[in-house]
Amino acid sequence: MSKRTYEFAHFLSNEQSKLERYMNDRVFATEETAIFFLTKSIFVYGILLGISYGKLEPFFILLYSSLYTLVGYGCIKLLQVKYDYLKIRSSNFLGSKLKSFNNKKMNFEVLGMHEKDSNNFKNLIKGNDISKKINFIAPNKSKIGANYSVLFTIINHVAYSGITNMDREELYNKLDNHFLMANENMKKGSFKTLYSIWINEKDEKKLEERRQLIKTVFSTP
Repeated sequence: MSKRTYEFAHFLSNEQSKLERYMNDRVFATEETAIFFLTKSIFVYGILLGISYGKLEPFFILLYSSLYTLVGYGCIKLLQVKYDYLKIRSSNFLGSKLKSFNNKKMNFEVLGMHEKDSNNFKNLIKGNDISKKINFIAPNKSKIGANYSVLFTIINHVAYSGITNMDREELYNKLDNHFLMANENMKKGSFKTLYSIWINEKDEKKLEERRQLIKTVFSTP
């Protein structure tokens, strides 16, 4: 390799390093900087397109570029929303945005749950994966089986937008994949019947019991 060839290759290497640092530190440092860079690029491209159309007044070139940029910015934001949506869908057991809770203030032991299941439930609510199903044993008044209504109330509180608008089949599959009901897999028939009763509950006394349950489990004021 000749000296000039080596120097030119060295120059390209340095410039590439500078470009990479610039792209990493200034362009793709955050989502906002990336969107700003893309929007600015679209604006410049719009101006060039306006000029390429021929003898247009500067006002029309600016107007065209602004509208072109606005459309481009909207497309970028839609893609960002779609990306965030898919990220949320794949990031936790419920496939929807979860509220943020302090583990130390969550108390599932009051439901009669064992410490290991209680800790797994806390991890699940924090959006973490768990290695085995949680044995949910909050009892019914009959003392037979686990209380579906209590689980629905807790999960509804955990989900940012609740669970009342979720597809019931999808909700059943998500809960069945992560919970046992008093050592047994969920029964689809029981799930659908009890969920319908829960979602259509109008009795103010029972609704107040749900509010008190949330206060107890999540230590809310």
